[in-house]
Amino acid sequence: MGKKLVSRTAKVLSETKKTKEKEAVAVAYEHIPRNPDEQQHGSLYAVIELEDKSGHAEEIIEKIIDVLHDAYYEDTDKEPLTAFEEALAKINDELTDRSSEGQINWLGNLNAVLAVLSGSTLHVTQAGKAEVYLYRGEHAMHVTEDLSGDSINPQRTFINIASGDLTEKDKVVLLTPGVFYKLSKHELKTFVSDNSPKIASENISKLLAGDNGAAKPNAVLVMEMVSPESFAADEEVEEKTEVWIKEDKNKLEEVGSGVAGGTIKIFDFLGKAFGGASTFITTKVVPSVKSGTRKAKDKIQGFKKEPEAESVILTSEEKISTKKPLNDNEIDLDDGILETPVDKEKEIRIKETRRKPKLLSLERFDFSFLERAKENVSGRTKRLRLPGGKFSFAYILVAVALIIGLVGYLGYSNNIKTQKAEAQSRLTEAESYYNDALAEITGGNYAEATNDLATAESLAEGVLATNYYHDEANTLITKINDTEDEARRITRNTAGLFYEFTENVTNIYTNGEMIYGVDFASGSVYSVDPKAGTGATIVKNPEIGGSVSLATLVESRDTLVVYTENKEVYEIDLTDGEVTKQNVPGEWEEATALNFFGTNIYLLAKNEGQIKKHFKIASGYGAGVDYFPEEVALENVTDMAIDGSIYTVDKNANIKKYISGSEESFTTTDLPGSYDNINNIYARPDIADIFLATNELIIRLDESGKFLAQYANDDVSSIGNLFVLSDKLYFVSENKVYSLGL
Repeated sequence: MGKKLVSRTAKVLSETKKTKEKEAVAVAYEHIPRNPDEQQHGSLYAVIELEDKSGHAEEIIEKIIDVLHDAYYEDTDKEPLTAFEEALAKINDELTDRSSEGQINWLGNLNAVLAVLSGSTLHVTQAGKAEVYLYRGEHAMHVTEDLSGDSINPQRTFINIASGDLTEKDKVVLLTPGVFYKLSKHELKTFVSDNSPKIASENISKLLAGDNGAAKPNAVLVMEMVSPESFAADEEVEEKTEVWIKEDKNKLEEVGSGVAGGTIKIFDFLGKAFGGASTFITTKVVPSVKSGTRKAKDKIQGFKKEPEAESVILTSEEKISTKKPLNDNEIDLDDGILETPVDKEKEIRIKETRRKPKLLSLERFDFSFLERAKENVSGRTKRLRLPGGKFSFAYILVAVALIIGLVGYLGYSNNIKTQKAEAQSRLTEAESYYNDALAEITGGNYAEATNDLATAESLAEGVLATNYYHDEANTLITKINDTEDEARRITRNTAGLFYEFTENVTNIYTNGEMIYGVDFASGSVYSVDPKAGTGATIVKNPEIGGSVSLATLVESRDTLVVYTENKEVYEIDLTDGEVTKQNVPGEWEEATALNFFGTNIYLLAKNEGQIKKHFKIASGYGAGVDYFPEEVALENVTDMAIDGSIYTVDKNANIKKYISGSEESFTTTDLPGSYDNINNIYARPDIADIFLATNELIIRLDESGKFLAQYANDDVSSIGNLFVLSDKLYFVSENKVYSLGL
């Protein structure tokens, strides 16, 4: 039997000005039973954050907690895992009943983690994007990875459970997703691993304080497994372990914070200044002094020897590694991924190239002009005489021609030397940028490496525009091209040809089972069975009054909705190919993007600064309802996607995320370069990642906007659109459908 352990906990809770009407509520909950039977059964823990514009958020959270408590302890003779599963089923039933009664605003807005600690075994379930992390020594584990239930179907809200055994000194943290807007995962690990739960919660609360009044509330619960003896001797046990984040800082706190931040910046500036001065002295001043001394010495010795050209490279490299040795401990949780500390390496490279001037020996010059100068000084005057006779004029012309020719030759020769020197200088600079790019790739600075390679290629192409060093420039350009994929983190040629349509196809869509291709020019629709690889025609050249501009497939109704160039909307039944024109009060908006959620459709009306939501009704669709409370700048938006939240993207990969018409914090990170031609974004409720597409590239981001990878195929240059089906990514290009395993 394992050593008996108890939990020591602390909680962090925040409340914002936006939640005065209880539209958004966050709760950190724990129940440590006093009843002996319940104590043997285990303790309950939870963090829940819910936004419900109808004002039921607090009521729903209280109901979830009440059902969890009552159902779990209803029969303490049951196995804890069985009791937990039955409690979750009853919670799902309660949420389903509320949805059937019309309380649906909470759907897609519930972020929760529920946990049971029975003995040393932890059972965890997840809804939405709340998270659980476990820290054991230097190791970290994302316990809730791929654990979330269905955000749309209330009957499957809490469906998956991860279980595992904890050991003494293990640290566990439960938190709502908004915490990571102010706190990185590395900072969270440091706070929780290096401190007691109380100190960790205080540190976390200080970082979260800046969000008060501007974001949804958050909740954090920090737990540490300790022996009963350690728990009894802990002085912090009797202290308050629940930290509420205040809405406003007092003036003294603001001043203190400002002074501390300013002091850090000053020291950082002084450190950089000292490093820069040291580099300047090492690479510029000292070599200049040495060079000047050397030149003076050469002159004193009368330039008797011809020094050879010398190239000096001064390199200083400093590597700082924070990598710690790993031990052999393993964490016994089934659904986790073990993380090892990340190596952090810093390289400082200082490079300088100096060339001595090439000196010619004295014997190479004709010094007879000195004798002539002496004669002039001593009074010996020499007169310039022109040639006489009948050929004198011809002699003068020949002399002038020779002089002009000599001047021209000297000018031409000097111009050649200048051009050659400039070409060599460009080539040297290009090689320097290429070498810097290699160093940046080694250091993981992919964006800088991409920029350096682009500069190097531009310089090398400039060399090709001259008459010199073509072989060297072409060789360098080849090396640059070979390195670009690594710098841009492109996985190339891994997508395989899945199916080729015999007819023209612009975009492809799926209802979760079949793949459908649509020809925007004619409106024709074709189907493909992914399992059998066979195709069929759904409808050919339907009467829709013009070509298709936009389309989306409403999965719940198995219907393709198309928006035509005449600002008309038609529905195509994918089971029988029936085409019906859809009526709407007034006129349809001028739209540049079309998507769906549930049974309704959304049109991006950039000229109105709105996304128009149209509810499906018996006679067609209702009038467009403004998604945003007021107009939003959408003129640069190229596409939108919906997964419960709405995402918009522009051609430069700037993504904005909106929930219930309000913009949420969302930033793309670790992009390996810049973009100027993003034309497609894809996100769905049942897909964890977000995908962007250009004509040639597919970019993959995680749900927080962090870059994961990008894919390209050499024979693909016009990607239509894409979707994910059964853990595979599908995209279309020139009537060909490609698939890529994720």
